[in-house]
Amino acid sequence: MSIAPVHPSVSSFFNTDETKEEYNASEPVNDRKRWLELFIQLMGHTGDYTREEAIAAIDNDRVLPDMLSFDPKKPAKYPNGRVFTDDVIDHRLAFLSKGDIPADRA
Repeated sequence: MSIAPVHPSVSSFFNTDETKEEYNASEPVNDRKRWLELFIQLMGHTGDYTREEAIAAIDNDRVLPDMLSFDPKKPAKYPNGRVFTDDVIDHRLAFLSKGDIPADRA
């Protein structure tokens, strides 16, 4: 089993009680194949994403595989790594709602 930093809040927002254990135990290399359709369905429901929009958003945020990446040539700010001041809940809510839930800046 590999251990890698994961995206904060992804499991909480995308998984149900029925899928959480399997998701957390799965290998990131299998994430896209196993979870993409579930993520697309949820994003269509929460943000009225089309299939293509959901895939583009997932790819843009690099959510699948669920491994937090960091490019040292870019500023550290979620989703490029994470610093203590990053409000990942605001980010995830905006992500899921296609921007309809704006950041509260709290």
